[in-house]
Amino acid sequence: MKLRKEDALIKDIVRQLLHDDNIVCGEAVNPRCLGECKQYLADMKYCDLPAEYLALLSYANGIRSHNAVLFGVFPNDASNDIVAANEDYGSESKLLLLGRTDLDVLVYDAENKDYRVRSTQDLSLAEVFDNLEAALRYWFGM
Repeated sequence: MKLRKEDALIKDIVRQLLHDDNIVCGEAVNPRCLGECKQYLADMKYCDLPAEYLALLSYANGIRSHNAVLFGVFPNDASNDIVAANEDYGSESKLLLLGRTDLDVLVYDAENKDYRVRSTQDLSLAEVFDNLEAALRYWFGM
């Protein structure tokens, strides 16, 4: 089976993250939990999970470093769960919170189809990325 270019890039970045002693990646997401997550987000009128993020979940369900987290699908762990994070974030339906640091949040903007780093203080825009690979490189300082 040939991987799509985007999937190959995601697999490569997960491989790089796994080699960093300061980063912990979760195992591949449980398909049942992912299905429930997608249904819940749809029922609550959140935007769909981006395809690149879904590809990432098939390799790493959540990623954490000493100062950054990329949420995964963890119904029993609200501190790392994308659904719980978005319920707390309470953003508009076109934005999906994907990660958090002490100073910033990483969101997917469904309307513009890009990834944005925003300040947690005033939600001012700090960075914009066309793809998840570039956003993850920035987010985890690669």
